[in-house]
Amino acid sequence: STRPVPDRGYPRKTRKNHSFSIEVFKKIVNIELRRIERYNKTSSSIAGYTIQNFENMYAGLGDDSVAFLHELAALIKNILRSSDITTAVSESCYLFMLSDTTDEQAARAMERLWQGTQQLVEQNLTITPKITTAHRLLESEEDVSNLLKELTSYAP
Repeated sequence: STRPVPDRGYPRKTRKNHSFSIEVFKKIVNIELRRIERYNKTSSSIAGYTIQNFENMYAGLGDDSVAFLHELAALIKNILRSSDITTAVSESCYLFMLSDTTDEQAARAMERLWQGTQQLVEQNLTITPKITTAHRLLESEEDVSNLLKELTSYAP
């Protein structure tokens, strides 16, 4: 008989989108920073995404809230690449590490996510979502904790 493996922050079968706890996410970003510093030929970006009026939206969805969250997760998964890493800071705030991605490419990804969320909300609600995105190129001497605080400063 096999014993279940305890969750230590590693991806489970259901985490096909490379979603990790915030603690593991920080460790991965630190590893990526060391990789960038070592090889000095690559760049990666980090991005934050916040729906500021999420609670009002969620309340307005009623019985459709679970389906909406599944649609939002599918949208995020569709925009991110298989090499990208994500963490949920809260129900309404997400962080993404976009490996081998310039700041310009990160801006385009966040714009696509913003537009997709707008469309999703317009199809399901009369509330206008207040979405904030931010992105930065990872730099070798970055303080990860401060960077993550900066990117989530818009979170409610």
